Amino acid sequence: MNSFLPSQNKRLFSLFILIFSGLGMRIFQFNGSLLIYLVLIFILNFKYLKKIPKRWVIIFIFFSLTYSLIFILKGVVIPWYAIVSMLIAIAHLSIYKGSNANLFISDLSIFLKYSMYFNLIGVSFIVFSNFFSTIILGFADYKTLFGLFWYTTRGGPEFFDGLRFTGYVWEPGIWQFFMNANLIFAFYEKRKLKDIILAIASVILVFSTTGFILIFFVVFASLFIYRKIKISQLIFVLILFAIVTPFIIDTIQEKFTGEFSASATTRIADIFTGYELIKNNIWLGADIDKAYDNDLWTIRKNLWSGNLTDGSFSGYLTVKNSNGLVRFITDWGLPISLFLLIKTARSNLFQDRKLIFLFMASLYISMFSEPISRTAFFYMFVMSSFLFKKYKI
Repeated sequence: MNSFLPSQNKRLFSLFILIFSGLGMRIFQFNGSLLIYLVLIFILNFKYLKKIPKRWVIIFIFFSLTYSLIFILKGVVIPWYAIVSMLIAIAHLSIYKGSNANLFISDLSIFLKYSMYFNLIGVSFIVFSNFFSTIILGFADYKTLFGLFWYTTRGGPEFFDGLRFTGYVWEPGIWQFFMNANLIFAFYEKRKLKDIILAIASVILVFSTTGFILIFFVVFASLFIYRKIKISQLIFVLILFAIVTPFIIDTIQEKFTGEFSASATTRIADIFTGYELIKNNIWLGADIDKAYDNDLWTIRKNLWSGNLTDGSFSGYLTVKNSNGLVRFITDWGLPISLFLLIKTARSNLFQDRKLIFLFMASLYISMFSEPISRTAFFYMFVMSSFLFKKYKI
């Protein structure tokens, strides 16, 4: 390995900063926080940033100018934090310039495994919920243990008092992706049966509807793609799924028909509102954050089936669109965004085409319910498809 490369712990810390900068707990997301994370990752990786080729600088300038120009032509305010996210992504990727093509995958795999253990520890601490502190962030209530373990107070099972562990991110719907990604690597690396069981348990214990839907895709796609999985592992996984599937189905049905059905129906509506906005603004996209924009108001009003004068409709109008893919398309416009999404799905950070298919498909599915398209974590994959040459990092 190139002796110029930083230690593994340093690379993992850099990856954590990148993820935490846009996905971390809301209490750590405030005005100017992204600049703090940018400074941190620049200091951490400064030695490697000095070595990046001019082509990387040109690519960043092209991305940022194109992004800004699209928003100027739309006549709306440029979300500068998205450009800062691109810069954070490049700062992290700089440490892999000149490394072998498997190093990033190795780091990501280890990071995800650590995340799984963190999840299992965090969930186990729910038995001490009487000692948790309550913190209100925006419209959401959280409980925390020592400020290190965070839990949402809604959506969890009764035997957990409704609590769901959020990991080091601000939403279980985001956290489930990292747990599912760890499961993908468990199959890809042909880990031991106990590791696969822990990976599956970690996904289930997040109690995310998106996570439950995604785990079916991950498990059966992995079993189909990686056919060399041991028969004993296959039989056990199928038996385990036969046991937990009724519970998963009941949880999904409850999400759409029970107490929290408004969350599910709103996210479904986000797809339709996004489609209408994109259809009417194909080339440049639209400003999806203008909740009271006449076009968006009309679209949402036509989709609403309840009382127009109650508080629910008012809240429905003001909530921002949570669909990350829709937000990405409305940011860039349909032609450019489709090109970027296809290019990203073939990121050169991955050598194995089967692995990148499972990973990126899972990320795109998760983005249907999570607005993470302007984060450094997502732009890491977008930028990497342009920064690195095929199969050679």
